[in-house]
Amino acid sequence: MALRDLAGKAAGLPVYRMIGGRIRDRVNLYPVIPLDSPSTMAALASDFAARGCKILKVKLGSDPETDVKRILAVREAARPGTRLRLDVNQGWKDASTALRAIKSVDCSDVDWIEQPVAASDIEGLAELRAAVDTPIMADESCHNPGDLLRIVRADAADMINIKLMKCGGIGQALRMLAIAEAAGIRCILGSMGESSIGSSAGLHLALSRRNIEAAEVIGPLFIANDPASGFDADAQNLQATVSERPGLGVTLT
Repeated sequence: MALRDLAGKAAGLPVYRMIGGRIRDRVNLYPVIPLDSPSTMAALASDFAARGCKILKVKLGSDPETDVKRILAVREAARPGTRLRLDVNQGWKDASTALRAIKSVDCSDVDWIEQPVAASDIEGLAELRAAVDTPIMADESCHNPGDLLRIVRADAADMINIKLMKCGGIGQALRMLAIAEAAGIRCILGSMGESSIGSSAGLHLALSRRNIEAAEVIGPLFIANDPASGFDADAQNLQATVSERPGLGVTLT
């Protein structure tokens, strides 16, 4: 990312123009409800509902019974029509446990279920995908192009979560996006809580690729001592874009 920033500054161009140009002006962000008790998660969902949020990412991953209670509590507190994006972080361990959890709750308002089984369990991921209608997303199972090819061969996921800090930067992410597009796998751009530097790099990528359908680059909205400035986000309306400044468009503070 540093070299792409440097190249952009040398050329006088923003990074998105150096990787193909933008296909959208901005990306819509959505809040994440961290793993906690059902009541605490419901309170956060209520707060986001008051702000008008109609998409919520919900962190899960303890025992399935409590996770089902979390889903029900968040759903009850959210605005009518809210879409849920469930992130299990490998917490249901195996396909049979994950299937039991999924069958225990109405998933009609769930956009996807992210990494429900252990990262190494590609067979379990494929088994679960074949058994449910809700899209299954690979995250920890998919670090690089090689991982993605294994997932494609196994028909193990409908979607993948690409994170620049996980895959090794924009170049690797572009390779993964090309493989995913050829295989008909949907993509989102995830986050590992990066500062304005990493988040801006993600934004340049998300604005330039049509097969990135969602972005989670919300780290700078929650960092008190961000080492850089220039991340162009509207925290109230949960939207973000990039400037026309050269490189990544951020400055160390």
